[in-house]
Amino acid sequence: MEHIEGYTHLELVSENSKTLIYRALCTQTNRHVILKVMSQNYANATKIFLFNKEFEIVSNIHSPFVIKPIELIQNGQIPIMVLEDIGGISLHDYIHSKKF
Repeated sequence: MEHIEGYTHLELVSENSKTLIYRALCTQTNRHVILKVMSQNYANATKIFLFNKEFEIVSNIHSPFVIKPIELIQNGQIPIMVLEDIGGISLHDYIHSKKF
């Protein structure tokens, strides 16, 4: 993804067939955030509905163990979840950095 309005310094953190996860800087607040972007190849009306529902559900969980959602935005037809950035790494990267 080349450009998301209101965000700069996009750094791809993780990707799979369904979503792309970016760390970015919000130009309005000057704070780092995480952007969870639905893959264009995965997006359809049902998947977009479920993505929006996920945001709604996570928004209603108030726990120090759950990353807080900030807002849900659109980039064309693709929904993007804006989440707080706690400075973490992907589970995949974490597992591969450990020696078991």
